[in-house]
Amino acid sequence: MDAVHIADPAWETTFPHRVAPRPEEWLAGIFLRCDEVNGWDSGTTMKTLVRTLHLDKTARSMSLVLPPASMDLRPLAGWLAVSEQSLLATTYHAELSRLYETPHPHAQLFSAGMGSPFCPACVAEERMLRRSFLLPHVRCCPRHHLRLQGVCVCSKSLSPPKTGFSVLDTLAKVSYEAGVIQRLFSPGKRPFTCHACGLDWARFPRVEADPKLLVREQAILAWYDFFFSKGTLHALNQALQIVRRTLEQRQSKSIKLLNGRLSRVTFSTAEKTSLGRLVEVLVSLQLSPDMIEAEEPAVVWRSMNRQVFYCPMPACPHMRPNSIACEARRNEQ
Repeated sequence: MDAVHIADPAWETTFPHRVAPRPEEWLAGIFLRCDEVNGWDSGTTMKTLVRTLHLDKTARSMSLVLPPASMDLRPLAGWLAVSEQSLLATTYHAELSRLYETPHPHAQLFSAGMGSPFCPACVAEERMLRRSFLLPHVRCCPRHHLRLQGVCVCSKSLSPPKTGFSVLDTLAKVSYEAGVIQRLFSPGKRPFTCHACGLDWARFPRVEADPKLLVREQAILAWYDFFFSKGTLHALNQALQIVRRTLEQRQSKSIKLLNGRLSRVTFSTAEKTSLGRLVEVLVSLQLSPDMIEAEEPAVVWRSMNRQVFYCPMPACPHMRPNSIACEARRNEQ
C-alpha cells in the first residue's frame, strides 16, 4: 500500500491510499483492496470508474475477466499511479488476444463453467483474488490445496462476475442468475465480506481438496499455461487435430467430460472454439501439451497486425534485413 500525504502534489490526482497489482492478481481484487485500504464501501472504486467513463446503462458486457474496449483502465491507472499494462495483466485480455489473433477477443471464447472466485487462505494471507481461479473448470487452490469457496456459513451463495456480467446491474443489486446471489461488490458493506452476515471471506470454511482432483487440475492448468504462454491459432488448430485423431483412433464420437457426463465432441474453426471447452476435452481424453510441442515447437508470435510480428529467435528465417520484425505468410504459420 502506498499512502499519499496531503502535501504531496499527487493528492489531487490519485487516491489517498494506493494499491499496486500483484503477480497473478485478478482485477476484481484490485478494486476490493483499494476500497479496503481507503476505508470505502465495497464497490466504491468500481463505481467511480464506471461513472468516470460515462458508461451507458444499456451496456451489457463489462467483464472483469476479459474487459471490453469500452472499459478504459487508464483512469484507474492514473488514480493508482501504475501502468495501464499492469492492470490489463490482471485480466486475460492480452493472452486471449494473442491466442486468437484479434485485438478484441469475444467473451464467448472464454466461457464454460467458471468456478468460485477465491481461496479463504489466500484472502487471509494477502487479501488476494487470483485470476487463475476464474479459469473454466478450476475448483481448487494449487498453493493451499483447498477447495475454492462460493457459499458462506450462513448459506448465502457468492457468485463471481463471470464473462458477460454487467457491472451496472451488479452495482444496482440486480441478480444475473437464479437463486440468492451475493455479488463481489456489495454497496453498503465492507470489502471481502458476505453481503448477508458480514463474515470475512478469510473466515469461510477451509475444505481440503481431494488429491485426485488436485492431480486433474494440474493437467487443466498445464494446458492453460501452454496456451497462454505459447499459444497461437496454429497451436489451437493442432490441438483440434489431435482431438479428432484421438477420437478416430478410439472409434468414438463421444467422451466422458470432467463432470462425468457423456457428450458428443464437435468443434468448428479454431477462431470460434471456446478455450474452456477445448481444455475440458483435452484433459478428458488424457492428452498433454507435450503432444503439440513434440509435433512442432511453438514460436511465440506477438501479432502487431496480420503481417508483422516480433520474434524472440536470434536467427529467425523470416527476419527482414536491418529490422527486429519478421514477416510471416499465413500459410507458413
